[in-house]
Amino acid sequence: MGFANSIIGGAATLIRAAVQSANFVHNVSGWQIAKTGSAEFNSVTIRGSLLGTDFLIDSAGDFFLLNSSGNTVALVSPNNGGAAGWWIYQDSGAVQGPLIASGASKAGTDTVTGTAFLQGMTSYAGNAYAQLISGALNFQGAAGQFAPGQVFTNNLSGLIELGSGRKTAGDAPALLDLVSTAASGVGKSQAIFSVDQNILNGTISCDSGVISTDGSGNLTMGQNLNLTPKMATPPNTAAVKATTATLAQTEACLGALIQSMQNRGMVT
Repeated sequence: MGFANSIIGGAATLIRAAVQSANFVHNVSGWQIAKTGSAEFNSVTIRGSLLGTDFLIDSAGDFFLLNSSGNTVALVSPNNGGAAGWWIYQDSGAVQGPLIASGASKAGTDTVTGTAFLQGMTSYAGNAYAQLISGALNFQGAAGQFAPGQVFTNNLSGLIELGSGRKTAGDAPALLDLVSTAASGVGKSQAIFSVDQNILNGTISCDSGVISTDGSGNLTMGQNLNLTPKMATPPNTAAVKATTATLAQTEACLGALIQSMQNRGMVT
Protein backbone atom coordinates (compact mmCIF):
# COMPACT_ATOMS: atom_id res chain seq x y z
CA MET A 1 0.00 0.00 0.00
CA GLY A 2 1.53 3.31 -1.05
CA PHE A 3 1.02 6.89 0.03
CA ALA A 4 -2.18 8.44 -1.33
CA ASN A 5 -0.51 11.83 -1.57
CA SER A 6 1.68 11.85 -4.68
CA ILE A 7 3.81 14.65 -3.30
CA ILE A 8 4.73 12.58 -0.25
CA GLY A 9 5.20 9.23 -1.94
CA GLY A 10 5.32 7.36 -5.14
CA ALA A 11 5.17 3.66 -5.94
CA ALA A 12 4.58 2.88 -2.24
CA THR A 13 7.84 4.62 -1.30
CA LEU A 14 8.44 7.72 0.79
CA ILE A 15 10.31 10.09 -1.49
CA ARG A 16 10.36 13.09 0.80
CA ALA A 17 13.15 13.36 3.40
CA ALA A 18 10.55 13.36 6.16
CA VAL A 19 6.90 13.71 7.05
CA GLN A 20 6.50 16.26 9.84
CA SER A 21 4.14 18.74 11.48
CA ALA A 22 4.16 22.37 10.42
CA ASN A 23 5.61 23.46 13.78
CA PHE A 24 8.39 20.85 13.90
CA VAL A 25 11.66 22.11 15.44
CA HIS A 26 14.18 19.47 16.46
CA ASN A 27 14.19 18.95 20.25
CA VAL A 28 11.67 21.80 20.65
CA SER A 29 8.21 21.20 19.14
CA GLY A 30 6.11 19.17 16.72
CA TRP A 31 6.74 15.71 15.34
CA GLN A 32 8.68 14.09 12.49
CA ILE A 33 8.96 10.70 10.78
CA ALA A 34 12.13 10.64 8.68
CA LYS A 35 12.82 8.63 5.54
CA THR A 36 15.84 7.09 7.35
CA GLY A 37 13.53 5.37 9.85
CA SER A 38 14.10 7.85 12.67
CA ALA A 39 11.22 9.60 14.37
CA GLU A 40 10.72 12.36 16.90
CA PHE A 41 7.62 12.95 19.02
CA ASN A 42 6.84 14.98 22.11
CA SER A 43 5.30 12.02 23.95
CA VAL A 44 4.22 8.53 22.95
CA THR A 45 1.59 6.15 24.31
CA ILE A 46 2.41 2.49 23.64
CA ARG A 47 -0.28 -0.07 24.42
CA GLY A 48 1.98 -3.08 23.89
CA SER A 49 5.76 -3.64 24.14
CA LEU A 50 8.70 -1.63 22.83
CA LEU A 51 11.46 -3.86 21.42
CA GLY A 52 14.91 -2.53 20.59
CA THR A 53 18.10 -4.22 19.39
CA ASP A 54 19.18 -5.16 22.91
CA PHE A 55 16.28 -4.17 25.17
CA LEU A 56 12.57 -4.72 25.73
CA ILE A 57 10.07 -2.54 27.60
CA ASP A 58 6.80 -4.36 28.15
CA SER A 59 3.35 -2.98 28.91
CA ALA A 60 3.84 -3.59 32.66
CA GLY A 61 6.79 -1.19 32.77
CA ASP A 62 9.47 -3.91 33.00
CA PHE A 63 12.77 -2.95 31.35
CA PHE A 64 14.78 -5.94 30.09
CA LEU A 65 18.38 -5.63 28.89
CA LEU A 66 19.06 -8.49 26.46
CA ASN A 67 22.18 -10.19 25.14
CA SER A 68 22.72 -11.04 21.47
CA SER A 69 20.72 -14.26 21.91
CA GLY A 70 17.73 -12.45 23.39
CA ASN A 71 18.28 -13.71 26.95
CA THR A 72 17.94 -11.33 29.91
CA VAL A 73 21.11 -9.96 31.51
CA ALA A 74 19.42 -7.18 33.53
CA LEU A 75 15.92 -6.27 34.64
CA VAL A 76 14.37 -3.20 36.23
CA SER A 77 10.81 -3.88 37.30
CA PRO A 78 8.02 -2.41 39.44
CA ASN A 79 6.76 -5.92 40.15
CA ASN A 80 9.07 -8.91 39.76
CA GLY A 81 7.82 -11.68 42.03
CA GLY A 82 5.91 -9.08 44.04
CA ALA A 83 8.91 -6.78 44.58
CA ALA A 84 10.15 -3.60 42.97
CA GLY A 85 13.83 -3.29 42.16
CA TRP A 86 16.62 -4.45 39.85
CA TRP A 87 18.07 -7.87 39.00
CA ILE A 88 21.35 -8.84 37.27
CA TYR A 89 21.93 -12.17 35.50
CA GLN A 90 25.03 -13.95 34.26
CA ASP A 91 25.44 -13.62 30.49
CA SER A 92 25.50 -17.28 29.44
CA GLY A 93 25.01 -16.68 25.72
CA ALA A 94 22.35 -18.87 24.12
CA VAL A 95 20.89 -20.02 27.48
CA GLN A 96 19.41 -17.90 30.24
CA GLY A 97 22.04 -17.25 32.91
CA PRO A 98 21.44 -17.51 36.68
CA LEU A 99 20.62 -14.60 38.96
CA ILE A 100 23.87 -13.11 40.35
CA ALA A 101 22.72 -9.87 42.04
CA SER A 102 19.55 -8.06 43.05
CA GLY A 103 18.26 -4.98 44.81
CA ALA A 104 14.68 -5.68 45.89
CA SER A 105 12.08 -3.99 48.09
CA LYS A 106 11.19 -7.37 49.60
CA ALA A 107 11.97 -11.07 49.14
CA GLY A 108 10.28 -12.99 46.35
CA THR A 109 10.71 -15.37 43.40
CA ASP A 110 12.33 -14.11 40.20
CA THR A 111 10.08 -14.42 37.13
CA VAL A 112 13.06 -14.75 34.75
CA THR A 113 14.86 -17.70 36.40
CA GLY A 114 12.29 -18.98 38.93
CA THR A 115 14.81 -18.68 41.78
CA ALA A 116 14.25 -17.00 45.13
CA PHE A 117 15.80 -13.60 45.88
CA LEU A 118 16.27 -11.69 49.13
CA GLN A 119 15.25 -8.26 50.31
CA GLY A 120 17.89 -5.54 50.10
CA MET A 121 21.01 -5.63 47.92
CA THR A 122 22.34 -9.16 47.47
CA SER A 123 25.12 -10.90 45.53
CA TYR A 124 24.57 -14.61 44.76
CA ALA A 125 26.97 -17.47 43.95
CA GLY A 126 25.07 -20.76 43.88
CA ASN A 127 23.83 -21.40 47.43
CA ALA A 128 26.08 -18.69 48.88
CA TYR A 129 25.18 -15.03 49.14
CA ALA A 130 26.17 -11.68 50.65
CA GLN A 131 23.20 -9.51 51.64
CA LEU A 132 23.21 -5.83 52.63
CA ILE A 133 20.03 -4.87 54.49
CA SER A 134 19.09 -2.51 57.34
CA GLY A 135 22.70 -1.54 58.03
CA ALA A 136 23.87 -5.17 58.30
CA LEU A 137 25.90 -7.35 55.93
CA ASN A 138 24.81 -11.01 56.06
CA PHE A 139 26.80 -13.95 54.65
CA GLN A 140 25.55 -17.41 53.71
CA GLY A 141 28.47 -19.69 52.89
CA ALA A 142 26.89 -23.00 51.89
CA ALA A 143 23.63 -24.91 51.68
CA GLY A 144 22.35 -26.30 54.97
CA GLN A 145 23.66 -23.48 57.14
CA PHE A 146 20.90 -22.64 59.64
CA ALA A 147 21.63 -18.93 59.94
CA PRO A 148 24.01 -16.66 58.01
CA GLY A 149 27.07 -14.91 59.36
CA GLN A 150 26.69 -11.18 59.83
CA VAL A 151 28.55 -7.90 59.99
CA PHE A 152 26.40 -5.37 61.83
CA THR A 153 27.17 -1.67 62.27
CA ASN A 154 25.62 1.01 64.44
CA ASN A 155 27.13 4.47 64.10
CA LEU A 156 25.19 5.84 67.08
CA SER A 157 26.73 3.35 69.51
CA GLY A 158 30.10 3.11 67.74
CA LEU A 159 29.62 -0.63 67.24
CA ILE A 160 30.75 -3.08 64.57
CA GLU A 161 29.74 -6.67 65.29
CA LEU A 162 30.96 -9.73 63.40
CA GLY A 163 28.85 -12.89 63.84
CA SER A 164 29.80 -16.39 62.67
CA GLY A 165 26.29 -17.60 61.87
CA ARG A 166 24.98 -21.02 62.91
CA LYS A 167 25.22 -24.43 61.26
CA THR A 168 22.28 -25.92 63.19
CA ALA A 169 19.36 -24.54 65.17
CA GLY A 170 21.04 -25.40 68.48
CA ASP A 171 24.29 -23.56 67.75
CA ALA A 172 25.25 -20.28 69.39
CA PRO A 173 27.07 -17.89 67.05
CA ALA A 174 30.55 -16.62 67.86
CA LEU A 175 30.55 -12.83 68.06
CA LEU A 176 33.25 -10.19 67.84
CA ASP A 177 32.21 -6.65 68.82
CA LEU A 178 34.43 -3.66 68.05
CA VAL A 179 33.18 -0.80 70.23
CA SER A 180 34.26 2.82 70.41
CA THR A 181 34.35 4.13 73.97
CA ALA A 182 35.39 7.39 75.60
CA ALA A 183 37.38 7.89 78.81
CA SER A 184 38.29 11.36 80.14
CA GLY A 185 37.49 12.85 76.75
CA VAL A 186 39.96 10.59 74.95
CA GLY A 187 38.55 8.20 72.35
CA LYS A 188 39.42 4.57 73.00
CA SER A 189 38.25 1.23 71.66
CA GLN A 190 37.65 -2.28 72.90
CA ALA A 191 37.09 -5.68 71.32
CA ILE A 192 34.57 -7.98 72.99
CA PHE A 193 34.61 -11.71 72.18
CA SER A 194 31.70 -14.08 72.75
CA VAL A 195 32.83 -17.65 72.06
CA ASP A 196 32.34 -21.14 73.44
CA GLN A 197 35.68 -22.45 72.31
CA ASN A 198 38.71 -21.08 70.46
CA ILE A 199 41.17 -23.49 68.84
CA LEU A 200 44.68 -22.36 67.94
CA ASN A 201 47.37 -25.06 68.15
CA GLY A 202 45.41 -26.49 71.07
CA THR A 203 42.18 -25.58 72.84
CA ILE A 204 41.25 -22.69 75.15
CA SER A 205 37.74 -22.92 76.65
CA CYS A 206 36.26 -19.67 77.95
CA ASP A 207 32.87 -19.41 79.63
CA SER A 208 33.41 -15.91 81.01
CA GLY A 209 36.09 -13.51 82.13
CA VAL A 210 38.65 -11.40 80.33
CA ILE A 211 41.85 -12.20 78.45
CA SER A 212 44.06 -9.15 78.01
CA THR A 213 47.57 -8.08 77.05
CA ASP A 214 49.48 -4.92 77.91
CA GLY A 215 52.01 -2.92 75.95
CA SER A 216 54.85 -5.17 77.16
CA GLY A 217 53.18 -8.31 75.86
CA ASN A 218 52.14 -9.56 79.31
CA LEU A 219 49.08 -11.84 79.19
CA THR A 220 46.47 -11.79 81.95
CA MET A 221 43.48 -14.15 82.16
CA GLY A 222 40.67 -13.10 84.48
CA GLN A 223 41.60 -11.12 87.58
CA ASN A 224 44.38 -13.30 89.02
CA LEU A 225 46.17 -15.43 86.41
CA ASN A 226 49.19 -13.73 84.82
CA LEU A 227 51.36 -15.89 82.56
CA THR A 228 54.07 -13.31 81.91
CA PRO A 229 56.79 -12.23 82.38
CA LYS A 230 58.47 -15.58 81.86
CA MET A 231 58.95 -17.64 85.01
CA ALA A 232 62.52 -18.00 86.17
CA THR A 233 63.99 -21.49 86.08
CA PRO A 234 63.81 -22.96 89.62
CA PRO A 235 67.11 -23.85 91.29
CA ASN A 236 68.45 -27.40 90.87
CA THR A 237 66.18 -28.03 87.85
CA ALA A 238 68.87 -29.87 85.90
CA ALA A 239 69.65 -32.19 88.82
CA VAL A 240 65.95 -32.90 89.41
CA LYS A 241 65.43 -33.75 85.72
CA ALA A 242 68.48 -36.02 85.79
CA THR A 243 67.19 -37.70 89.01
CA THR A 244 70.51 -36.91 90.75
CA ALA A 245 69.19 -34.20 93.09
CA THR A 246 69.31 -34.60 96.85
CA LEU A 247 66.15 -34.30 98.89
CA ALA A 248 67.08 -30.76 99.91
CA GLN A 249 67.73 -29.79 96.27
CA THR A 250 64.39 -31.25 95.20
CA GLU A 251 62.52 -29.41 97.96
CA ALA A 252 64.20 -26.13 96.98
CA CYS A 253 63.28 -26.64 93.31
CA LEU A 254 59.65 -27.43 94.03
CA GLY A 255 59.39 -24.61 96.59
CA ALA A 256 60.60 -22.04 94.06
CA LEU A 257 58.24 -23.40 91.37
CA ILE A 258 55.21 -23.24 93.68
CA GLN A 259 56.13 -19.70 94.73
CA SER A 260 56.28 -18.55 91.08
CA MET A 261 52.90 -20.16 90.39
CA GLN A 262 51.38 -18.43 93.42
CA ASN A 263 52.78 -15.08 92.28
CA ARG A 264 50.94 -15.53 88.98
CA GLY A 265 47.66 -16.65 90.50
CA MET A 266 47.94 -20.17 89.14
CA VAL A 267 47.63 -21.75 92.60
CA THR A 268 46.65 -20.46 96.02
